[in-house]
Amino acid sequence: MYAGHGYLLYDHALLGPGIFDEESLGTGLCVRADQAVTCDRVTLNDDTILWTPDQRMLNSGGLVVGDRALIYGCRPVASFSTLCTVSGAPLDALEDPSAYQVYNAFNGWVDRLSDASAIADELGPVTVSAFSGAFMATILDIFESRFYVRRMSSATGEMDRRIAIFDALPPTSWFLGGGREHSGLRRNPRTIHVSYSTSAAAAPGLHLAAFRFFGEFGGLYQ
Repeated sequence: MYAGHGYLLYDHALLGPGIFDEESLGTGLCVRADQAVTCDRVTLNDDTILWTPDQRMLNSGGLVVGDRALIYGCRPVASFSTLCTVSGAPLDALEDPSAYQVYNAFNGWVDRLSDASAIADELGPVTVSAFSGAFMATILDIFESRFYVRRMSSATGEMDRRIAIFDALPPTSWFLGGGREHSGLRRNPRTIHVSYSTSAAAAPGLHLAAFRFFGEFGGLYQ
């Protein structure tokens, strides 16, 4: 949310015919005014695809830092390698697709996706949020069915080592779904809330788990 408007990034994708067949066409932006019923899609040359996959990756959530919105994205670059980068735009230009740039650790904000610095290499979902005076990435390892956190000294910096926080209910087949941290649900600054879905025989469906930290990233699952 900014200035009474909500900004929703969404994927354009072609699905099928097989269960794993999916082609990403690009990313769009929908803007919803406070109390409005509908969300208005931004267009560029009469097209709702604002950024193609070779221009921006905007699929892992975002947050506001200072006068800029930061949006995180991860893209496969090789087998078992998915690089995560940071895109950003000034808050007063969020509806202008040309205002979105990528972050380079040496040159700051630049235009070409190929010049973006990688902040992590993670196969599973990644959510970055402000936490304890710094920033934290919450990550679902889809192979282990386990959640990890990684500390970040800045919202555009590399992530520190992984620290396991809790195991999710493992699926009976394939992988867990979801795996996002929801900072908007926090009522205690030391507690995070994570959602995921599973086909686990014991309790299939959508789950919301809370984890409370005691100390610097040590804690007790509750």
